[in-house]
Amino acid sequence: MRSGLIVVMISLWFFLAGATRMEQRILEKIDSCRG
Repeated sequence: MRSGLIVVMISLWFFLAGATRMEQRILEKIDSCRG
């Protein structure tokens, strides 16, 4: 059970890291469109 929880936490952390990265890219695109 514990190992499964660790896998879930790691996958969630990777998902959050990827989401923040995508957010930064989207914000950069918006800034370039404005500029």
